[in-house]
Amino acid sequence: MLAIYFNTNAQVDQLTESPWNLLRLSIDSQNYFPPENNEVDMIVLTMLDDGDAATQDFSTSVCNSLTTENGTVNYINDYQFTLPQLTQTLISCDMAENSAFEQVYFDFFYDNQTTPFSFDIIYLSDAGLLTIQAPNGDFAEYDNSFFGLEGISVNSFKIHPNPVSNLLTINTDLNIENATILTMSGQIVASNNTNTINTSQLAKGSYFLKVTANGSQSIKQFIKE
Repeated sequence: MLAIYFNTNAQVDQLTESPWNLLRLSIDSQNYFPPENNEVDMIVLTMLDDGDAATQDFSTSVCNSLTTENGTVNYINDYQFTLPQLTQTLISCDMAENSAFEQVYFDFFYDNQTTPFSFDIIYLSDAGLLTIQAPNGDFAEYDNSFFGLEGISVNSFKIHPNPVSNLLTINTDLNIENATILTMSGQIVASNNTNTINTSQLAKGSYFLKVTANGSQSIKQFIKE
């Protein structure tokens, strides 16, 4: 049974209790998906709330690491924060696609330092889905399913094509027990237990694919065109 709830009282606690894996970046209504290659296998966001300037309360990385210079995040309330004085390391990515994505991703945070980001967390079963939104409507989406003790490794589970118009294929050596497509609000719209799933009946838009394999679960996002 799929359990869905919105948390309105303790979102900062949920934001800071685990790392988050980037699923999608939307800038000026254009989608950017994280690269998956030998140099970058996942893009992780970590946020803390310990009030200690000696530790990084905000950290994310592609090839370089982006952090708050004084270590702290300003949590305005339970759904907004600001990132004072961002700083980053200065190394070069070996692959051009990683450099290009890193610039767009880091600029999402740099360009909005002076105004609050809003954030919201939705739980689909046992996977948390985090949206961080800038005042201009740009947003980044993350999940935390990869960081549970029983999560599926990002390298063991890939989907293609994305965007998809008909058959969505799951590439994995694991034994797929269930593959479920959900709307952005958590409604189940398709499900089976094979490496391919038919999306032809779906309306255009963004969806989540939840895969259960070898007793573990993970979620990836895709677009139906």
